[in-house]
Amino acid sequence: MITACCVWLERMLLNAGESGICVVAFRDGDARQFFLQARPLTRRQARNWGVLIQSEPLKTAAGPLFRDERGRLAPLHTLMRVPIEHCPHCGRNLEKLARSQREEFDQLAVAHAALQEE
Repeated sequence: MITACCVWLERMLLNAGESGICVVAFRDGDARQFFLQARPLTRRQARNWGVLIQSEPLKTAAGPLFRDERGRLAPLHTLMRVPIEHCPHCGRNLEKLARSQREEFDQLAVAHAALQEE
């Protein structure tokens, strides 16, 4: 596990994959990046909701909440990610943090990627 700059970031990294707000590590080649992620549903809830809304939209209690003004089903965003360069809590430069702990960051990025695929 990467040594976080503050308790807030440590908690947010541990929340990855759950509903709510978290921070996730992402690696693409040599690029290492942190993202602030918001997820209104757990991964399982999102999968179940996707199946239900497509197969039985009229039977879902929340169905009317996800229809546009023409009555068509509107998309529900189940994941939002915003890249962050500094810790929102303490201001630490996260690129430097990732660079100083490359192996730990890479392990965390692999773990977070697996959470996205479940």
